[in-house]
Formats: sequence, C-alpha cells, structure tokens
Amino acid sequence: MMPIPVGQDPPPQYVWMPPAVVSSIRRTCTGVGVVLLVAGAVLGLLLGILAFRLPTSSFVGNTITALMSVLAAAFALTLGFAVVGSRRYVGDQHLDVAGAAPLRRIFVVLAVAVCATAGFAFLVVLGTTDDAGPGVLAYLGLLTACPVLAVAGAAVALSRLRPHR
Repeated sequence: MMPIPVGQDPPPQYVWMPPAVVSSIRRTCTGVGVVLLVAGAVLGLLLGILAFRLPTSSFVGNTITALMSVLAAAFALTLGFAVVGSRRYVGDQHLDVAGAAPLRRIFVVLAVAVCATAGFAFLVVLGTTDDAGPGVLAYLGLLTACPVLAVAGAAVALSRLRPHR
C-alpha cells in the first residue's frame, strides 16, 4: 500500500486513524491470524489421525469423519491466512475501507464453512459411533474447537477492520 503524500487529502476509500490504533490493528490481526494458522494445522493433523481410531461400525464412517474434520481445520487455516493478509489494508495512518470490505465478507464465509463442515463431521461421528466413550468425547471436543476458534477469530478480525468513529 502506498503512503499518502503529505499535504494531500486521502482518497475517500481511506479512513484516517491515529498511529497507535493502526499499530494495534496490525498486532491484533497478526496475533489472531497466527493462532488460527497454528490451530488449523495442529487440529487438522490430530483430527485426521484420530478419526481412524474411533469405534465406528464402518471404515466409510471413519473416512468421511476424517475428510470433513480435516476440511474444517483447513478452512480455519485458510481463515488464518486471510486474517494475517488483512494487514495490507492498514497503512501508516489509514484503513483502506474499500479494499477491506470484500475480505471482511470472506471472513464470514470461511467461518460459516468451518462451522458447516465441523457440524457435519460431528453428526457423522454421532451417527456411526458404536460406543460414546471418553475417546469419542475427546474427539468431539477437538472437533468443536475448530468452529469456536474460527468464529472467535473472525469476530475479532471483523471488529478491528472497520472504521472507528
């Protein structure tokens, strides 16, 4: 993003912000994005490996559970990349509102995608599990962490990437 020349008014798509607020937005987006990146990668590996250890009645149920779980974690990972990349719309003392608007919509779409795929995997686990013991409950807890982190991360990023009045 190019800096706005001194003595010129910024284009209407830019909203002026104090440097402390800009710095805070950039730090928050980086922190939230890194948490989503790490959590998405770790949860994707764990859920993919542990899905085949579930006591289900069929191999197909395990495979569908593993695919949907890893897909939910991959959407969370993608959301992390989007949140980290949103820093480019925050300049020296301004926020590019027109540039950040489509990205804010992408945050919502990715958070909904994480919730939908994790919910489907959750239902598959409940429908195919023979015994709902502590292993299944732990797996469901890990699976629930994906949408919780995605919705919380998207909410924080959405609140930070809007013009402050």
